[in-house]
Amino acid sequence: MSMPQKILAVMKQNPKFKYNAKAIYMTLFFKPDREVDKKLLAQIRTTLNRLVKDGKIRRYKRGHFQIKPSPEIVKKLDDPDVKVHGVKIEFRLEEHNILGIDGISAPHNITSFIDANRFEEVCNGEGKSMRRFSKKAWWEERNITFTIHDCGLIEIFCSASDNPMGLTDFFRFADFISGFLSPICKFQKNKAVLKQIGLNRDFEELQMEGVSCISVKKFLNDWCRIYQHQGVVRYEHHLKLDISLEDAFNSLQLLTYSPMNGNRPDEHRDVV
Repeated sequence: MSMPQKILAVMKQNPKFKYNAKAIYMTLFFKPDREVDKKLLAQIRTTLNRLVKDGKIRRYKRGHFQIKPSPEIVKKLDDPDVKVHGVKIEFRLEEHNILGIDGISAPHNITSFIDANRFEEVCNGEGKSMRRFSKKAWWEERNITFTIHDCGLIEIFCSASDNPMGLTDFFRFADFISGFLSPICKFQKNKAVLKQIGLNRDFEELQMEGVSCISVKKFLNDWCRIYQHQGVVRYEHHLKLDISLEDAFNSLQLLTYSPMNGNRPDEHRDVV
């Protein structure tokens, strides 16, 4: 076996480790009763630099090297959970003309709710009312936008690209919405509609080289991309939907939990 093959074999056995020339030497050639072979150590350094140029390994920092993960290695070491972001939910109140903008008095509890929570009226560039009120709120370091329309439609949007939600986070996000809107309505997950969602998996071991982003647009309402994001490679799939929030929860449970091992989060399945 050649020197490059020996070095690659060592690094593939421990793909998360970062090696310098001395670590390779101690692994392959060290013998307690012999002095360090400086010529062999220099040969290892030269081989490591050549492997970097050949694209077989990557330089982690000066003098330290790491194997480039193959798809097989990534699959074994890096199997991140599906997370969600870019969530848009719509929920319609039963009362029509809910804000009373056309001169019809709005229900007192709704106007009080808008005033108490400091919703701001949305206007166009000319200062004319757009017949809706909006407010930004924070939940677990995520920015949430609530918009209440005159027609009774409530829109909830959460970007969360830098802090995506796991499945249990998504359940608790729905509970947060329910609690926030409780003064004016009973938020029912089987009546709320999921209009948009982004699904992502962040691979820590995988690195993109020579390209920053790959985007694929399959349909007008369905696209995905792969890009470098905060030190990880993110695989991201965006969907525009029109399904109930309850159905979305059930689908995400099937994607995330195996029905064979009985580890579905039963405490959330019957929440409506």
